[in-house]
Amino acid sequence: MDDISEEKAMMRGSGVPSTTIQTLAPELLAEIFLHCGFPHPYQSSIRNCSQGPLLLGRVCSLWRTISVSSSKLWSRFAISGYRMSGIDCNKGLQVINLWISRSGSQLLSIYIHYDHDGNHHDEEFIHQAFQLIAAQSWRWKDITMTIPSRFEGTMLAPFQTGCLPQLESFDSTITDKINSEYFRSIDLPAAPRLQIFRHYPDRGTGVHLEFGGQMHHLKSLYISFPLCPQPPGMSLGDVLACLAHCPLLEELTFTINRDSQGRPQEIPSIIKHSHLREFSLLLDRRFNPGYVFDTLVLPALVKLHLVMERDRYRDYTDWPYLKSMLARSRPQLQRLRLDNVGMSEATLIECLAYVPSLTSLSLCDSHCTDALLDVLTMDENDPSRSMCPCLETIEILSASHFSSGAMINMILSRRPSMNDTGMGHRKVLQCVDCRDSDMGSIAFHPEIVKCVSDGLELYSPDPFE
Repeated sequence: MDDISEEKAMMRGSGVPSTTIQTLAPELLAEIFLHCGFPHPYQSSIRNCSQGPLLLGRVCSLWRTISVSSSKLWSRFAISGYRMSGIDCNKGLQVINLWISRSGSQLLSIYIHYDHDGNHHDEEFIHQAFQLIAAQSWRWKDITMTIPSRFEGTMLAPFQTGCLPQLESFDSTITDKINSEYFRSIDLPAAPRLQIFRHYPDRGTGVHLEFGGQMHHLKSLYISFPLCPQPPGMSLGDVLACLAHCPLLEELTFTINRDSQGRPQEIPSIIKHSHLREFSLLLDRRFNPGYVFDTLVLPALVKLHLVMERDRYRDYTDWPYLKSMLARSRPQLQRLRLDNVGMSEATLIECLAYVPSLTSLSLCDSHCTDALLDVLTMDENDPSRSMCPCLETIEILSASHFSSGAMINMILSRRPSMNDTGMGHRKVLQCVDCRDSDMGSIAFHPEIVKCVSDGLELYSPDPFE
């Protein structure tokens, strides 16, 4: 910590600015520092004299004077955990106070990374540091933190006290494996400018969103965690509540492991959401999201990832709700990933008919046959009958029953040949992963060898296993 003492190593340098620098007005230099300096908080560690305004202050006395007086330069900073002595702890707190003081009334962007078990001096420093930072929550703008669960209460408390008038982005990762039966309420009206909220509690405390009956400006919402063992988390009702109260939402990722007792009464029977582009759901085996998909119309959807933790004794024989949602929405979907979604092959094929714009298809534990490959094989005589002509990636990560011939035909129909005059509006197939299927290896087929040499990524069953 000695190298960041207030008046010592932080300010070493030649002390004599160049002639060119001397001709620039201090106001202009301050703007140059802001626009060409250190845009990300992690580039301005409070402990590192070779970063941020600490570095600028070491160049010469002029730069030191300007950097110290430019409050915006001190409004972005990073705190990382290190092994500390008692002396280091006290100095560290002094440095945080210095940065906060020099930032004036500027909005704060703060990066925190502390993911290890430290000694008692570390714990003391981090606990007091978080209290100092939380006391400034009224001017938080961007917060990114990776911390143990024992500290998250301090950093989440401003959501309960209503002191986040300027917050735009909040990204938290909770690192330890401590299980909790509790969850913390996130009062969104406390942060009226919030656009990004991401929370990843790795078996720590869950969160519950409170909307306060208001509309919110969220654009990205990510709350995800391992299903087992799990903290109390989100429900299917929360999914609908988010979409009903956040009309500008573009990205939504939820882990569902809490029962909502069906559709909330205040939620409309149909929710048409015109901005949602990326939608990911990871579901506990106890819950069927059918009524959620029956409610949604998502015309802007570009990416859909659905993971259903299936119970072998209560699996769905056919899950039709995705098909009906796609039929209503007709989105320009580009990426579709289905993990353990219990639908028949015929229903899956119907789903694909509604998304001709698809560029990536990934299926896990979907037991498919040559019927799927046949509809994905391009018809040269009638291109209008070809399904998903834009596919570039096909992953079928399950023990599906394909024949080698059907797979070869599908691949060749989506790759250029010597007789092709062009691929028209089609995309060229770039990657095929069928390594878990029970067909024979196709890697040594002469035409497939040519495709691989021309750039195709192929993962097929190992002939030697």
